[in-house]
Amino acid sequence: MTAGAVTAPPGAGLPYRARVVGLLATGHRFAGLSVAPGGAAVRAQFARPGGPVEVVTADVDGGSVASIVDLVPAAAWDEREAHDRYGVGFAGHEPLRALVDHGELDTWTTPVRGEDTYQVAVGPIHAGVIESGHFRFHLVGDRILHLDARLFYKHRGLERAAEGGPLSWGLAHVERACAGCAVANAVAYVQAAEEVLGLVPGAGTSRARTVLLELERVWNHLNDIAAICAGVGLAAGNTRFSALTDRARRLNAVLTGHRFLFGTVQVGASALAVSADRVRVVRADLAELRREAEVSWRELIFNTSLTARLPGIGVVAADDAERLGTVGPAGR
Repeated sequence: MTAGAVTAPPGAGLPYRARVVGLLATGHRFAGLSVAPGGAAVRAQFARPGGPVEVVTADVDGGSVASIVDLVPAAAWDEREAHDRYGVGFAGHEPLRALVDHGELDTWTTPVRGEDTYQVAVGPIHAGVIESGHFRFHLVGDRILHLDARLFYKHRGLERAAEGGPLSWGLAHVERACAGCAVANAVAYVQAAEEVLGLVPGAGTSRARTVLLELERVWNHLNDIAAICAGVGLAAGNTRFSALTDRARRLNAVLTGHRFLFGTVQVGASALAVSADRVRVVRADLAELRREAEVSWRELIFNTSLTARLPGIGVVAADDAERLGTVGPAGR
């Protein structure tokens, strides 16, 4: 999706929801919702590949605007945050549960009642390295009826910290927002900066960024398989794919000097400069990593202890993925 100039959407005289319906009908996808300074208006952004970003504005009348969450489920978190932070109501968004305002539990949990139902609360402190998050599972036996997730316990202030500095300063914050997607975030950042500056990266820079994105994707996929094994209690699979993940990260360090590929993407350039000898070594290591990953994967798919726990898990229909604004591998 290419960012472009902000323009007034077609049919700007139509009511807020009608304009949203019109944009969705022409192939636009929801790209974010924010509150204007002073809380006087709500602005929803929509974009489509190769086109400009369209902004639809709704005046806050009596402290409230019409919700669009039924039209665009992806707007749910933005509307909830706008309500928590600015007090804006969204008519039709029921229940408008808290997102970043961590008050009483009953303001965000869903009551589940009935014979044999019970709740399991997990977090917000975890025995791992994930961010703080409270997850409340509503269960009957092993069947999960509903999950309430409460995140946003920590605010690192990265956007404010990056304000007023050079592009390289902002880039450092972007990379560190998420080590698992340092390259993906950095590439998005530099592409936006290059568009504003009128810079067009050369073929070599684009090729280097593609290689870096693929290196990041490889270790993330291996890590995700390890996490799936951990989630269903298959310690052997978790250990095996965690080891493969670490090998992929060590390969990143050999190639770029950093396990998480920090510092490899810059505005107008890429820092991926590798000798022919090192390229040959890395290619050989990648080929061996692929072979071992394929063997390990084959062992997993023939392990009935694993496969019996997976049918129906994590399946999202294509229409639902589009309505939820899903992007990246999950969207594809």
